[in-house]
Parts: sequence; C-alpha cells; structure tokens
Amino acid sequence: MTHNHQIWLLSLLILISGCRMEVSDSGAATNSLEGNSRIPSKVIRRMIKPQQWKKIKNRPYDGYVILRGTLDADGHFRTDQVVEAWPDGSRNEMAKDLSGNIQILPFMVGTNVYPNAEVYTVFYEKQNPHLAYAFGKQLDTVGPSNADETFVPQLYRHYYGTFDLYIDNSSDKPEDILIQSSGREGENNPLLVFLHGMGDSPKNLELLFRSFAESQNYTVFLPCGSVRMSKDENEIARYNWDPDRDPARTIRKIRNIKNIEDQRIILAGFSAGASMAYLTAIQEPELFAGVVGFSGSVEADYLPQAKVRKAASKLSILIVHGTEDSVVPVELGREAREWFSSYGYQVEFKEFDGGHRIPADYLEIIEEAIGRFEGD
Repeated sequence: MTHNHQIWLLSLLILISGCRMEVSDSGAATNSLEGNSRIPSKVIRRMIKPQQWKKIKNRPYDGYVILRGTLDADGHFRTDQVVEAWPDGSRNEMAKDLSGNIQILPFMVGTNVYPNAEVYTVFYEKQNPHLAYAFGKQLDTVGPSNADETFVPQLYRHYYGTFDLYIDNSSDKPEDILIQSSGREGENNPLLVFLHGMGDSPKNLELLFRSFAESQNYTVFLPCGSVRMSKDENEIARYNWDPDRDPARTIRKIRNIKNIEDQRIILAGFSAGASMAYLTAIQEPELFAGVVGFSGSVEADYLPQAKVRKAASKLSILIVHGTEDSVVPVELGREAREWFSSYGYQVEFKEFDGGHRIPADYLEIIEEAIGRFEGD
C-alpha cells in the first residue's frame, strides 16, 4: 500500500472515570468489540498488541459513542455530530472531549480539503480503573475499499489518567471554594456561581474570580463536580460532572450559602460546566437571574420538555463561544442558541477569536451579562 493510499490514525488508550454527560434505537446485538458490526473491530485488532486484543475482544462493554466530524489542517478531529450512542447518550460529552485528543494525519494533508472522519469510543466501567478505547478513522479516501487495508496499526497511544467513578468513598474529596466579598460585610451580596470544565477544579479557577468578587462586591461560589479524574502535573485533583446527581447537589449547596441576595444569583460555566449550568438552571429557573455559558453545548437528553418550556419565560441566557474551538466546535454553540430560541428563551450569542478556552475579557463579559440580566 502506497503512502497516498494510507489513512493514518491515532488510537487512544485512555484510563477514565465513568463520567457521563443521541441515542441508538437498536443497541448492539452483542456488546463486545468482536460482536458489534458498527465498530471496526478488524482494524482495532491490528492497532493493539495480540495479548491485549485477546483480553478485550469479548469483554462486555458498558457503552459506546460514534462521533462524526472533520479533520482540520493539523489533522485534529472536530466533532460535528453524534452518529450513534449505546445504550444512551450519557457518555456523549466524555466522548466529545476525548475525541479532541485524537489526531489523524490524512493523505490529503497540506491541501484545502478537510476530510470527514469518525471516532469510536468504547467504555468499560465494571472494573477499576475504568477504561475507554478511542479510535479514529478517516472516511474520505481514494485508497483501497477494504477496510483492513486502510489503517496503519500501532502509531500512537496516549495515557490519560486513572480515577474513580464515584468520589463519595474516596479520601480525596471534591473541594468547593466560596469567595466572600469584603466590600459589604454583614450585608447580603449578589452571587456568581461558576462551574468548571471537564478535567479542571475550583482550585484552578480561584485566582480568576477573586478579583471579580472584590471589584463587584459579589460572592463567588466555585462548586466541584462529583466525578474524580486523575491529578494534573501539579498534583491537583481534576473533576467532571455527573448530570444525574450534580444539578440537585449544586442547587442544594447554593441554597445553603448565607447572606445572598435573592433574585441576584448568576450561574455560569465553561465547556462541560456550561452544559451543566444549562441543565441546573432549567431544573430550578426561579433561583437564577441568568446563565452565561462559555464554549458549551446543550445536552437535550437530560432536559425534560416540560421543564424546558416552563423555564423559558424565567431565564435569560448568554452563550459565548470561540470560533476556532476544536473540542466543542462553535457550531454547537450556535445550535444551542437556536435550541433555546425555539423555546422562547431570551438568548444572546457572542463569538470571539480563539479556541476552547475562557476568553481573556471574561470578567467584562460576565459584568455586561449581569447588567443585562438585572435590567430584564
């Protein structure tokens, strides 16, 4: 097979938690790699060591997600849609985030053609540590039609980290951070609640929001997701959100904060935290003056239609998204705007030049949003 006929891919061997964040109508006939025709098991078999394949080929998996997207000029995968998820959509957000780590070097590299690709992520959660295998496949090819011939095995593996599904029995407990403004001691203050992204923690956000608390006379609450991931290079624990449990937990924590002005609680978040902010606010819209979502998407599977419609007249939403975001593409932010608008929400959408990050002027954006929310 010549170089022009090769489709390069990266396979990611990832040790993960059972973080879960549309859904296959027909689940897998046999929930194993070798028994599922939707997953290119013949290719995967060539990507890993024979001993490893022997261990996992018939092991029952707990779920899989198939994503479709395009490859950018650097070969990074950009998610456009969830093609299939089994048995439900609870792992979609994790699969999207993991797909951002995959890089496929297409045969069209160096051209203006951005080929289509798929990423298959298979989750094993009945063991410790939990595992996910993510495999990328380029779809556009002029090479051989035989799928076995269009993959080059053993190119790349990436160790992602170990962590547990549930944090409750761990000695490493999630740590919420509450920053009290000193400008109005003894008085009730407005409250900003900011939800971190996947793999982050309140500790990493504390400095970003301490100046906001002082300059705006705001109390700032940085809650922690309940799903523990691996520690970062500075030995700081990282976390993600559980969409089944964390909205109610976050609301309970907010209600327990003392000296807070009613009707002046702003909920914001980044990436998975933005998705969680939408979900949390819709659960109890009367609690929040407005929501600011940075670089997130709407997880509609977790939003009951009755609650979505009921919250429409009570919530104002600002969506902020980077135009060069390769983890959660800006198209998903635009879709979120259309989704909220279709239910009658007051929604504003802002784009900025940049990738998957909180923009440099985030404080100004939040301050402007607060002014608009309080003027509504």
